Amino acid sequence: MHEIANFLVRSAEASIQFFWRPFLIWTLISIFIVLSFRLTRISHPLFYYRALLALLLSLPFIFVFTHFISFSFFNDAQSTVATSLLVGDLVTSGSQPDSIAKTKINLVTGVAVFIALISLILAFVGLVRLLVNFFSQVSFRQTLSPALNINLVQALNDIKKKVSFHGYVELCESQNAQVPLTFGWFKPVIVLPLCQSDKENLKTVLLHEMIHVKRGDYLLKWHQEIIRAVFIINPLVSYLSREIDDYREMSCDSEVLHYNTISPKNYASLLFNTASMAKPHNPLYSSMAQNKSILMKRIIAMSKYTSSHMQNKTIQTGSLALSILLGCMVVFLSSCELQNVNNDEVQLEQSETSTESSDIFKVVEEMPEPVGGIQGIYQNLTYPEEAKRAGIEGRVSVQFTVDADGTVSDAMVLRGIGGGADQEAVDAILSTDWLPGVQEGQKVPVRFVYTVQFRLNSDA
Repeated sequence: MHEIANFLVRSAEASIQFFWRPFLIWTLISIFIVLSFRLTRISHPLFYYRALLALLLSLPFIFVFTHFISFSFFNDAQSTVATSLLVGDLVTSGSQPDSIAKTKINLVTGVAVFIALISLILAFVGLVRLLVNFFSQVSFRQTLSPALNINLVQALNDIKKKVSFHGYVELCESQNAQVPLTFGWFKPVIVLPLCQSDKENLKTVLLHEMIHVKRGDYLLKWHQEIIRAVFIINPLVSYLSREIDDYREMSCDSEVLHYNTISPKNYASLLFNTASMAKPHNPLYSSMAQNKSILMKRIIAMSKYTSSHMQNKTIQTGSLALSILLGCMVVFLSSCELQNVNNDEVQLEQSETSTESSDIFKVVEEMPEPVGGIQGIYQNLTYPEEAKRAGIEGRVSVQFTVDADGTVSDAMVLRGIGGGADQEAVDAILSTDWLPGVQEGQKVPVRFVYTVQFRLNSDA
């Protein structure tokens, strides 16, 4: 039970250090940035889309930087106190903090472990669901048939030239698709429902889906969905993911209208018609069909779009620069904050270590010894009846301080076996007379660990 409790405590400390702390810092910075965007009222959706996407994608990088920073400071701190002691029946490695001796699962530790376990379960479920969607996409692609209509193929080639895209795109039709959609990275596919017949709307639909292909939205959606699955415990991640989905389509709307292939009024009518159709259930698909709840939001935003090539080019460049700058800024601010926190902890630990070492030594030229040697301890030791009846045997490690006058104080069990043996070992050490430690000819207090062994087939 002691080992389990110790494992849970260390797991909680590790989760706080490497997960919850950077997660909280990222959350606070993200909330501030999102609120700032709302107050500034940036008009073009492409700025929002790329900025929110950069904000979400910065989250994994923060954890990478956290591990580098934490391990660096951890090693620096441990190198100042690491020692190896061998005294009589004592074997211990390193400087063990007193908190480990009294391992207790308090409320904070219990809550941290519980939430961490829930997070792992939810992340696992989310990743499994993502894999199911991926295999569903693979199965769906196997049912597709290439578009044989010459007009469709020619319309696609015209759209590719219009958006200056020179890569491979497969155009397919399917009776299982109710709305136009696109997916795929190396071999992207645009899927049209068989009922698609309006030539003007067809070109607009192809243009919309081709913009998704050109921008690499499928790969970005994969990163987005992975982050959403892993960090689903944070409501802000889900909120950002929904906003990114909305502004992804709104930014596509702006580029469609930029090419002047359709009037805003007719495009709004097209969006309304597609919104009445069933939206694809697979989140890996990109489709202009979205819920009616954001339809009005998309239509109102059309008045802010520009058809000027120069202005559109400026928006493209500016939004890309903003997203890169924002992502780097979030990672930098989070890393600086984590470095300051870890620096404060290391300084506190080193301060405590130096203060303790100035009063109580851990290693001296002559370590304390029990009067009469090891037998001096065992002659004060009685095998507990409870441990005998339960067949308990093993080693009990006790940490204590031998003062300059030979008295023993601050005794505590680091590792016990139960059955009354732990308290018996402490009582035996307290009842034993000790020779104090000596450093440079002076008697000094020394704090160290002694191991008392209990065996059923021997006297002690």
